[in-house]
Amino acid sequence: MGILASAGLSQTKPEVITNAQIIQMVRMGLGQDLIVEKIHQSECRCDTSTDALAKLKAAKVSDPIIMAMLESSRNFSETPPVNKPEAEKRPVAKVPEEKDSAGPRQLREIAEPGIYLFEDGKMTAIEPSVFSGSSMNPLKASMTLGIKKIKYKVKVRGRSANMRTVVSRPVFYFVFNPDIKNSGLTMAGYWGVATSPAEFMMVQMDIQQNSRQAVLGEASAFTGSVSMGARDKDIREYAFEKIKPGVYKVVPKVDLLAGEYSFYYAGTMTGFGFAGGKVFDFGVGK
Repeated sequence: MGILASAGLSQTKPEVITNAQIIQMVRMGLGQDLIVEKIHQSECRCDTSTDALAKLKAAKVSDPIIMAMLESSRNFSETPPVNKPEAEKRPVAKVPEEKDSAGPRQLREIAEPGIYLFEDGKMTAIEPSVFSGSSMNPLKASMTLGIKKIKYKVKVRGRSANMRTVVSRPVFYFVFNPDIKNSGLTMAGYWGVATSPAEFMMVQMDIQQNSRQAVLGEASAFTGSVSMGARDKDIREYAFEKIKPGVYKVVPKVDLLAGEYSFYYAGTMTGFGFAGGKVFDFGVGK
């Protein structure tokens, strides 16, 4: 059959059209409007790279036809992908869509309170890590006559979290089971009982040689002022919505760069100087 022989027949799938077929139709002397319409009705797997465009012009393919190819192409390329340097690799930016929301079946599968990563239609619990300790350096502050602030740092063992995602705007579910007495204690740890994502913060952690750490407070020996909580530059804002009693969907407001992150209960700030605080840590990137 010819290229246009089945144009009037009903098909379950659109015909695939490529650069070679378009050039063939031009050489057959088919009109420009007819070729453009054919492109729009087909699955256009067209190569629109610079080299391919040069070949199309050499074959006397008109600009309107090429424009139709550009509009209908589904980012198909006949040229092999170029390997990028490791430093340029970043998590694929992905804005949450309706399919990124858990359905009734996935929600029924959740049996315990906690924070869950929802990815590829599956819920995975983030196992919390415990602070291995907190540290501060008053000596450094005294050497600068109190001008340099004392930083309260909490550390988590290991350079990277066990839970990882390559999605730059991952979807989480916070589950506070109202049927379990004090289930929020599971989320917050020793320092309090949590009932909402509004009581947590997400911070990006600094990677050390054998650990990750976050600054959760600063004090000035010079003025006596104390600032409790994560630094603004480390905080990553997120939006949340209540799905049903005790269940909240949580999504970062901006794309997360490759790195290490954690959710922590804001009430943990009352426990500075002590080990045992709990964080739900995860990594973005491979």
